[in-house]
Parts: sequence; C-alpha cells; structure tokens
Amino acid sequence: MNKFVYGVLLLLTAHVSTAQVNAPLEGLHDWLQSNKPRGLDTTRVNITYMPNGNLNYLYPLYQLYHEQKKYSKILPDNGYADALSEAVAFCQDYESALYYQQQNYSGDPDEVSKRQIAKVLSGFKKMEQVDARRYISFVSRSHRVIMINEAHNKPLHRAFTISLLEDLYHRGYRYLAMEMFNNFSNHDLDKLTPKTGHFCTEPVAGELIRIALHIGYTLVSYDDTAAFSGPHPHSARERDSIQASNICKILQKDTSAKILVHASYAAVAKRSVSPQFVSMAMALKQQSGIDPLTVDQTEMTEEGSFSYGKYFYKSYIE
Repeated sequence: MNKFVYGVLLLLTAHVSTAQVNAPLEGLHDWLQSNKPRGLDTTRVNITYMPNGNLNYLYPLYQLYHEQKKYSKILPDNGYADALSEAVAFCQDYESALYYQQQNYSGDPDEVSKRQIAKVLSGFKKMEQVDARRYISFVSRSHRVIMINEAHNKPLHRAFTISLLEDLYHRGYRYLAMEMFNNFSNHDLDKLTPKTGHFCTEPVAGELIRIALHIGYTLVSYDDTAAFSGPHPHSARERDSIQASNICKILQKDTSAKILVHASYAAVAKRSVSPQFVSMAMALKQQSGIDPLTVDQTEMTEEGSFSYGKYFYKSYIE
C-alpha cells in the first residue's frame, strides 16, 4: 500500500477555511486609505521591511494600503494580493493572510475540473496516512538530500521544517540550505541578521535559523543571484538549474555530506508539467545522479497554492 505523507499542517488545519480580515487589521486598512503614516517614503517603489535600516513589520502594510493604486500597477495580476498576504503573515495574522490569498481565485472550478479533482482524490483512499516527521526521519537514512518546500505566506511550513531539524541532525545531516538565504557577497550565515535574507526576518523563519545554528547545522545559500539583477535576469528554468549546481558544489566538496534543502513551491517537483520546466530537484538529479527525497507542503494545505487549491483542499478534508 502506498503511503501518503502528511504533516502537522493537516492536523492543525483540518477544516474548511472561512478566512476573513481581522478587525484590527481592517481598521488599519481604513485609516491608511486617507492618512499617511509618519516616515512613509512615497517615492519608494520596492516593498521593504527595513526602512532606514530598521526592521518594521508594519511598513509594507503602510505601503500597500496607503498606496494601493500605485502598487496594484507595479504588482500586476495576483502580485498585489500575494504581497499583502505575505506582509500580513509576517505580522503573524495568519487568518487574514489566507483571506488575501483567496483574492487570487475566481470562484469554484467548472464541472469538468471538479470531476478531475474527484478522480485524483479517489486514488488517495488506497493510501496509508502516516506521521510525516517520523516517516521522513525513518527514510532519511537512505538519502543524501532531502528537499522540502514552503509557501511564502504560510510560516507553518517553516514550523514543520523546525520539527525535522533535530531528528535529521542525528541522522547525519549537517547542512541546511535555504532558498531564502541571501547569496550575495554581503550575506551573513553565521548568525541571524538583516543580511541573512529577506524572508529570514519573518519570525518563524528566524526561529528556524536560530535553532538550526544552535543544533550545529552549517547554513548554505544557493539561490541564483542573476535571477534578480543585471540587464538580462535569468529565466525560472535557468534559476532552478543554477540553484541545483550550487547545491552540487557542496556534495562535491564534502563527499559524505547530507543536506536538508528548504525551497519554495515547485522547486521540489519530481515531474514536469511542461517540457520547458525543469525544477531544481530534477536538475539536481541530472547534474549529480542523486535522487533527492522531496516533500511537498504547499498543495495540500488551506487554500493550496494554485487557483483550485481551496476546492481541492475542501474536497480532500470531506
């Protein structure tokens, strides 16, 4: 019988989401529509948590709420709602973060899609559900690389990775590679500072890093810096390939290395939905011959991370 690995996420969120914006946040939104907070720089175009070099979790909300029209244009399609969801999650208001994620969806799927989802879910009935932490710890002994993903607006994904750290360290894993780590020359990976990485300033991410360092992990940055800068930014495929190459360098340098890789979304995919897409996990196998154990957290949690995620999750829980 196949095993369907599930984590604390389903245990903690085994209900259909009825997310809404919490009253204090709604009050802040209403106030910022007609009031400019002290210190807000309206000439800035990038969203930042570090205005003037000081950490301010509310500053992105000041920007997004007070200058909604500007950022709706700068962040087209679903970008504005995604940015709001992430900013609210940084403030640990997870219900409101789910609400803003819902704004990306345009109702339930059509009947054809519903039947397809039902067909997929029917296969799950034959699977044995097991505790994810114990299962991953058990199978980790036969792997050199474990990849687990996250959605940027769901710190609970980082909390589950925290739960794996001690077990995996005892299994010989000594490297923690995270996509969120700053990979430019000014990065700081010996302790948690603003230079460690943008998403590292989120409270649960910060706790993950502090615990990993305390246990004894070596932190590894592997992101493709050319995906964000230069006259010709790399494509998603180029970025994933270079990420895999950077992880391979650790495996080549330390032939006994075992690495826990914390990535985002489809970077851990083992199969491609398009010939043009080669994920980091697929690229790693091509470059090194190592088949990583991959753990997906993003699809089977509240709201999923795609347009039909809410319906898919609701149907699964039922």
